[in-house]
Amino acid sequence: MSKRTMTTTTTAILGALALAAAPAAFSTEINVSGANGEATLEDIFTDLVVSGDAPDVVADQYAHDELWQHANSGNASATMIIELAGFRNSNILGIYDSANPANYVTLFDGADGSGARAGISRSFDGNSYTYTIGDLDTYALMGQMVTDSPTFGFFLLTPQNNMFYSEASRNPDGADHMVAYQGQGQTVDLPTVGELPWNGNGFILAWEDLVASSWDYDYNDMVLMVESVTGVPEPASLLLLATGLAAFRFSRRRSASS
Repeated sequence: MSKRTMTTTTTAILGALALAAAPAAFSTEINVSGANGEATLEDIFTDLVVSGDAPDVVADQYAHDELWQHANSGNASATMIIELAGFRNSNILGIYDSANPANYVTLFDGADGSGARAGISRSFDGNSYTYTIGDLDTYALMGQMVTDSPTFGFFLLTPQNNMFYSEASRNPDGADHMVAYQGQGQTVDLPTVGELPWNGNGFILAWEDLVASSWDYDYNDMVLMVESVTGVPEPASLLLLATGLAAFRFSRRRSASS
């Protein structure tokens, strides 16, 4: 293989690898008109971020927001930022088993409000994962979920008996009811917690709690921050990445043998 051909091939492969690893170019439409008299998601971010730039609620959406896993072997946590929904005294938020959504555990219920905090610990016994949820203020055990899967999703259950999932394809209306934003080194001021850095392992999740036929798509119905987690790329992205790596290795072998 000529040097020029090898350079062109390498550049193309590296470009494919970068494309596979990068978030997908997409966004969920969000209503920021404030026509209903509530604070918009933009308003919430403006108040929340005290140092650095507040995210653009459309352009800065995190792509890999459907399934999640712990960022390390330690504990993850969730902090309620605000609830503006009419269902705020009844909505329930938690995590579910990515392989079996009927298997789930609650993080926050209707009695919880701004500043409520929950810890999410994960253990593995060689066969299954146990997710243990605890109240970070009272240290009370709130529940457990046992699963064979290392990944989980988030859900929001409303008093209308609608269970909305972070995986849009599981939702009764097929719509995206949760958007996520990844920290970029800003500082945020969380209720009851105070100021803390918002880094790459911290995400703000914003929910819409009405079905698409009657929603106002403002995604301010429940807003929370989760820390020490990371999104899981979709299988198609992983396949593209693996294919690119295989092609890159093959190119290097041909170059070495020529």
